[in-house]
Amino acid sequence: MTTSVNTSEYRAAHGKEPRGKGRWMFDLGRENGEWHEFAMNANYGTALAAAKAEAKRLGCYKIVVCS
Repeated sequence: MTTSVNTSEYRAAHGKEPRGKGRWMFDLGRENGEWHEFAMNANYGTALAAAKAEAKRLGCYKIVVCS
């Protein structure tokens, strides 16, 4: 199963793609409609990699970068 990453909420709120260092929040979604939150204080690439690993561990198929 491939995990998709959706940045549209972040882009709508900030007018740009996510990047840089800060506290990143992600919603991780499962096919049954269940959602989990994941947060990390790091640069975006590191935080996204960690969110992908957590999504895989939880069996989530979708990652939404929160605004």
